[in-house]
Amino acid sequence: MMRAPKAWMDERYAASQELAEARQEIEALRATVAALQQEVKRLAAAPQEPCALATRTAEALDSVLQNEVLLWQAVDRA
Repeated sequence: MMRAPKAWMDERYAASQELAEARQEIEALRATVAALQQEVKRLAAAPQEPCALATRTAEALDSVLQNEVLLWQAVDRA
């Protein structure tokens, strides 16, 4: 008579344990998906960074060259 309730409890505990493990796995997968989504956002924004850096570098170099021209013009006048 005690075997039936014990077997039922064992089956129920095993199911509960499986549910707990499944919940943990789902939480781990959620964290992984969230991390991957952030990585995708970061990589999607990445091509803009080199372009902006190249533009700033070109503008700075243009300014340096303009200053060099002004310097040589001043030297030629002297």
